[in-house]
Amino acid sequence: MTTHRSRLLYASLLASVLACSFIFVGSGSSIKVEFGSAPLVGFEPLANAIATSSISDGNYILEVRSSIAWGRLHLEDVEEFQAATRVQLLAGGPAQAAGILFDYKEAGTFSVFLVTGDGSCGLWDFDGTAYRSVSGWQKDRAILPAGEWNTLAVTASDGTARCSVNGREVLAVPHPGGTGGDVGLAAEAWGNGRASFDYLRLCDLGEAHPYRISIVSMHLGANTGIGEDFSHYMSIDGGPESLIAGDGMALMSGQFSGVRVVPVKIRTAGGVDTNTSAGYGSVQLVLYSCEPQSQEQTVRVRVCGDPTAGSDCGNAWADWEYVLRVVVD
Repeated sequence: MTTHRSRLLYASLLASVLACSFIFVGSGSSIKVEFGSAPLVGFEPLANAIATSSISDGNYILEVRSSIAWGRLHLEDVEEFQAATRVQLLAGGPAQAAGILFDYKEAGTFSVFLVTGDGSCGLWDFDGTAYRSVSGWQKDRAILPAGEWNTLAVTASDGTARCSVNGREVLAVPHPGGTGGDVGLAAEAWGNGRASFDYLRLCDLGEAHPYRISIVSMHLGANTGIGEDFSHYMSIDGGPESLIAGDGMALMSGQFSGVRVVPVKIRTAGGVDTNTSAGYGSVQLVLYSCEPQSQEQTVRVRVCGDPTAGSDCGNAWADWEYVLRVVVD
């Protein structure tokens, strides 16, 4: 954040002290605030020279004039969480940003993850006096421009805060234990801006959920016809290799809370002899206990006819595609 923007934010913070407030208590389960009607229980409307808030067409609207404003949820003893929202910035407006505020303490300290109308994102800490850049502004192709809806999430777990836009992780920074606090929404503008929020979902990551990982399909793509016999091996979560029997094979199952990162490595060998030409492919599966769902990831492996070429050969013997499915209940 530039020095000018830092001074602007600090001045507006001193002028407005607080914006608006959502007052709920975290109880270890998911909380979802839908902005479908007014008045909203625990919602304090904001109307002053700095910013105004309203409910319109099922959205929470923050209109901000050369300042930053926010609404927040009150939590108790929740340090590992996932917060998500869907936000739209004013198309054709001035320089503006919006996102998720977290670790808010009564002393007025907090962190805030913001996306801008021109496709940048950044993470900032406010210590009660000044802003400190954690990441700086970074362009990312996952961010849609002002006028489009972006889905944002912040997941704090296992000492890391992971920030994502439209399902793509764009930032990951340390988040030490004991830094939990209130979570909310924030909007900022260098001029007259407006941010529309569709919802605010918050989940305590302490609750465990079962998961399972399997292979949906194995597909042979381009093939030179030199040979048709291939062997398939899988190493998951750093464990030893095992033979892949075929479609539908279960790879791993268990329970987890918070965020579970599962690395999967696949080796495809030409023929039964494992010392012949082989190719490798890998993927990291990121599971969120807050988001019960099914997702699929594809691993592609190129097998070369020359055993010394590795995966960099110009003419591949064969290209294999493996589709992995992850189910979080």
